[in-house]
Amino acid sequence: MNKVKKGLLILGSVMLCVPLLLSAGAAADDEGSLPATVTVLPVAENAVTALTPGLDADGAAGCMAGIVQVQDAEGEPVAVKIKSYKATLSYNSALINVLEVRHASAFPGTHIIDNPNGRVEFSGTASEGVPVPCDLAFLTLRLTGTVEQPATVTLTFTEIEICDPEGKTIKQFTPVPRKEFLRGDARADDKVNMRDAVYIWQYLAGLRDIGEGLDKVQPVNAASAKHDGEYDVINFSDAIYILQYVAGWRGPDMEWRRVPPAWRHTLRF
Repeated sequence: MNKVKKGLLILGSVMLCVPLLLSAGAAADDEGSLPATVTVLPVAENAVTALTPGLDADGAAGCMAGIVQVQDAEGEPVAVKIKSYKATLSYNSALINVLEVRHASAFPGTHIIDNPNGRVEFSGTASEGVPVPCDLAFLTLRLTGTVEQPATVTLTFTEIEICDPEGKTIKQFTPVPRKEFLRGDARADDKVNMRDAVYIWQYLAGLRDIGEGLDKVQPVNAASAKHDGEYDVINFSDAIYILQYVAGWRGPDMEWRRVPPAWRHTLRF
């Protein structure tokens, strides 16, 4: 029995010493170093893109294509730089034409305008990358249909590359940007009447802003009332064309009628 007790006593002493030895060894190994920390960086997965109606610096009406945010798999924003992109704008060529693709200075690139097939392919590259949000290209638009035919454009990105050592590409967040236009509908309320002419006059007088919503002037709709030549701008002629249409002096396609009908006693509001 004495041998058994002695053996148990020795075993217990060893077990008590093991944790002390291990902790002492760890302290010796870590001596002079800071505790290690692990940082998990969010991974970019999706790009939130936009197609924003507006006017370029010279007054040309159209839409700016851009990337407004990059998100991780959980939908949280990630700070990254965009290195390159490839995109396609699709539309009904009987109702709308793209006149120009004006690449942003930060994203020089190339483009192909195929109006007969209602398709524009454009791309750009920034060697050093550009932080998000960023503008990519301004597309000048002209509505060629009538005041009764809504025209829709859709922006689809086929490739978005971020600044990453491995050349990682991310996906476009869905739904993709889609905008609907109606020639002459400056107020963007789905109809063309005297209010649209008034909105244009108020904008030219500095009383209204360009943008989307019933309190703003829809630039593509307003500028396309009258086609100006190389590209469409908003001016008094657009308001006059709309008034002439309301009075019956112009048809839905804004073409002049040689024998205008009698003046309408009740104008449409």
